[in-house]
Amino acid sequence: MSYHTQSVAPTIRPVSLDEIRADRRVTEHDEDGLLLDCLDAAVDYVEKVTGRQLCTATWVRTLDAWPSGDVIALRPPVASVTSVQYVDSNGTTQTLSTDVYEVSTGADRVQLKYNQVWPVARAQFDAITVTYTAGAAAASVPATLKRAVLYLAGHYYENREPVSFGATPADVALTVNSLIAVDQEAAF
Repeated sequence: MSYHTQSVAPTIRPVSLDEIRADRRVTEHDEDGLLLDCLDAAVDYVEKVTGRQLCTATWVRTLDAWPSGDVIALRPPVASVTSVQYVDSNGTTQTLSTDVYEVSTGADRVQLKYNQVWPVARAQFDAITVTYTAGAAAASVPATLKRAVLYLAGHYYENREPVSFGATPADVALTVNSLIAVDQEAAF
């Protein structure tokens, strides 16, 4: 079994409070807290749907055993890997030497170097941990994903109930998912 955990959250958002205030044409500051809540919910949604980290954060990928192949996939976009650690057969946590593996930031993975093998790890839960940084500066987040965040945050702000009975129906989810799809296609 394996899982990803965010150990250090981003210190910035891909879209600023000023940007969402301008997008929603909000001039007063009395709803800034609500706008930030909507913005955070929109970022969370876009990150979950895309499987990407928008702004820089620290992640830990935990595995019960080494993969059967030579690759450990990480949450994109990978900026750097801090460490690859494992519990050896004696129960001691060891840090794997960078002589054994390499980081492919373009492919968002850790992989064995040529002619290397994974060391013997103890058979236990959470035997392997990869600590890494994923995401980018806000200025480097793709424009389509920023727009998706703005649309969705604006929708949350304008429609505070789960059902809207406005005069003109609007499919915000379709627009947001279309922007996400465009970004996903551009990445490959």
